[in-house]
Amino acid sequence: MLKLAVGLDVRFVDTAMASRNEALIAQALAGSGLGSANDVHVQTKVWYTHLGYARTQLAVRNSLANFATSPGPPPTVLLHWPRCRNDVPWMRCEEEESELPEEVKAVGPPPHLQPADAWEGSWAALEDAFLAGDVSNIGVRYCICWSIMLLDLLFLFCSADIIIALFHNATLFNSSPFISPFAVRCRTSMQLNYSGF
Repeated sequence: MLKLAVGLDVRFVDTAMASRNEALIAQALAGSGLGSANDVHVQTKVWYTHLGYARTQLAVRNSLANFATSPGPPPTVLLHWPRCRNDVPWMRCEEEESELPEEVKAVGPPPHLQPADAWEGSWAALEDAFLAGDVSNIGVRYCICWSIMLLDLLFLFCSADIIIALFHNATLFNSSPFISPFAVRCRTSMQLNYSGF
């Protein structure tokens, strides 16, 4: 399917750690006949089980390993969700934590036990990966679940010269676009991209 899409001139592939198909996508792209130039750009996402600095570092390393044979630039990496929420029926915070490999549990505490700030460590890990040149862009996804308050916090402590954030859910930004001073600063003085799906 992906090879067919590339043949139809599709040049952007969106996936996620939770989809468990990064290696398959890389394999398909490697066999697509594309060169090593910037032909196809891949975007993936860190799942909420891997929030926190060390867990996000591990998630990024695993994703980079999965895409090592893929042509094109390194992937964009987003934070999928800012936290695991017990009020969201399909989120299985404790169950998913118990199902994780020991190597994940060993590098950092369970993010559902530090729901207020685990994502801040994750963002710091993404910034470090970006500064090291390991990833093409960094950002957040599913903005409506982040809330304006959380985005304000992100804009407050992020590094202005490296941010490229991609936000999900056009409705939120169409109805109340960039209402905080930090977001306005981000939009006018930073490398800020907004993509709505």
